[in-house]
Amino acid sequence: MKEKKLYFRRFLKFIGFIIFIFIESFFISKAYAQVSPSYSFISFDASYQTIMNRAKGEGYQIKEEEINSVYGKYHLSLEKSQEFYAENIFIFFDQNRAPIFFTVRFRLKENQPKSILERLENSISSRLTQKYGESSSENLPYFRIIGENYEIMIKPLQAASMYADVTFKHLERFSAFGLYYEQEIKKLETEIITKTVNNF
Repeated sequence: MKEKKLYFRRFLKFIGFIIFIFIESFFISKAYAQVSPSYSFISFDASYQTIMNRAKGEGYQIKEEEINSVYGKYHLSLEKSQEFYAENIFIFFDQNRAPIFFTVRFRLKENQPKSILERLENSISSRLTQKYGESSSENLPYFRIIGENYEIMIKPLQAASMYADVTFKHLERFSAFGLYYEQEIKKLETEIITKTVNNF
């Protein structure tokens, strides 16, 4: 009888432990889901003008473009030179100038060893793991979907590559802009075809 009670207590402790792990995992995942990923002053919550002003204040060289591509309607290119590599940031915005996608690129300077990029990539991967959780891909240095809203990816270094890329994507905005872009292209096609046909 005592053995049965002891076994039952151990069973209850085990079930309690499993429930605790489940609840802890749930709240951790919820915490990650609420985090909007960022790099320095660049995030999906920041406005176009705020990013521009901060970039100027931080000493970046800035290039603005209206590109009308599948990646976005507006594009900001930021560049700053570091000791061993140049830092390039490419930010794409939708038709409302909301950021939908950005890439942070670290381009190795001339005559610098590639081991610097390898160390940098490993350090960034560790930092992202600490902030957003473990990578969900074994084929990439880091890849994670956060709360079904954001995607973060470190692209693997290629043999002849002299730069490392980290990309951030707002999945909902990216998808919505893709539909908008497709509609705009069809509208433009219709206008051009109509104009051509009216020449007959």
